[in-house]
Parts: sequence; structure tokens; C-alpha cells
Amino acid sequence: QSDSINVTVAAVPTISVNAVTVGSGLQPSTSFFLGAGNHGGVSVTLTSADPAVLLSPNATTAGTSQITIPVANGVQSVGFYVQGLEGQTQAVPSVVTASAPGFSNGTVTMTVVQAGITVNGLPGTTTTLSASSAVYAYVGVPLGNGVSPVQNLRVGGPGNLTVTFTSPAGVGELLKAGTAAGTTQTAQIVPQTYYTPFDTTSGGVAFHPLSSGTTTVSVSAPGFITTTNATQTTTVSQA
Repeated sequence: QSDSINVTVAAVPTISVNAVTVGSGLQPSTSFFLGAGNHGGVSVTLTSADPAVLLSPNATTAGTSQITIPVANGVQSVGFYVQGLEGQTQAVPSVVTASAPGFSNGTVTMTVVQAGITVNGLPGTTTTLSASSAVYAYVGVPLGNGVSPVQNLRVGGPGNLTVTFTSPAGVGELLKAGTAAGTTQTAQIVPQTYYTPFDTTSGGVAFHPLSSGTTTVSVSAPGFITTTNATQTTTVSQA
């Protein structure tokens, strides 16, 4: 006796990749998604068309233009990191292609832009007898008057980022452990973080009020856009 069965062959599954905008010298995370989970285990290769956009399988590895990530059977969503090469002052788009056996390629455009810096922690008002206020810098993608999202300094770059804090003489002074109080201090942002230390004992900076008046604290770093929020203002009143 003859018999038959209907077989439906699905379309070739695709790979989708989530796009991000990365600041120059920084690294955010993103992910790709395999359109099928019963792939038996595959290796996914990600390739960036422009060397300004680097790829890394994790937060602790220097980025390259191409990486390969093994994916276990049944797994569909996998994270990776995008790194922006230092020195970019204009937006640089790069097509990132994801490929794997049995899947159709997925493409997306990642963009690296000049990163920005902002200062935080300075109170709007204080007094001459108030305690010192920790001030700290954030880095990330410039948006509006500040940065959003914040993004960590990348691994594989030149190393720590030196941030300079400045406040005019007279109304207040800047403090840092191991250095004399003054109008200028520096602090470091280390790779895998997006901020300077939050206290003077660990290398951070604080503002100490001295006399009544209005003054500012500003931050800057080489290669980073000084956003509007890179300067904050405080008014000190006589206690």
C-alpha cells in the first residue's frame, strides 16, 4: 500500500543584530538573536566594515574588526560589546554583519560618535560652614545638555582617562587626597567604568566652600566634548 506525508520546509532562519551608538573610546553592550534555536550549536562571526567600530565578545577583551562567538544548541540570544576607536570627532557609521552556517546573514549599522563628559555632585547652594561636596565626572554619548546613555571606558584603549576639574579662585577650592587644595585637580576614569571616584580617599575630587558668592566647577578630558552640563554652578552663603 502506498502512503505519503506532507513536509513543510521553513525559510532559512535569519540573524538579527541590535544597533547601538558608541562614544569614541567607550564600550556599550548589545546582542544578536538567532532565528532558530535547534541549530545543533553554531559559531557566529561578527564583522565590522569600518575599523572605527570594534567588536568584542565580552567587557574585558580589546575589540577587533571581527570576532567569532560559539553558541550552544538551544541558545538564540547572545550578548557582545561594541567599542568606539579613540580620536573620532565626527559620526562614523559601520555596517556590522553577522553570519553562521544554516542562517542568512544579518546586518546592522553601528555608529561611533565623539564622546562627551559632564560633571555631577555640586550642590546648587551651600554655606561657608558646610562639609565639602564630592564632585565627579561621567562620560557617554552626548545628548542635549549632557550625556545619555553613559558608557564605560573601553578595554584595549590607551588606558585611564585623565579628567581635569577646575573652579575659579575665591569662593571655593578643590580638594584631593595627597595634593594641595587649589583651583585645579585631576582624577582618573579607569576602563570598564564611566565615572571618576566618588570620594577623595580613592582619588576623587571635592569642592570646599570658602566665602560667600557664586562660582562654578567644570570638567574636561582630551578628545571629549565638554557638554553644557560639564559646568555646574553653586552659590555659597555666609553661615
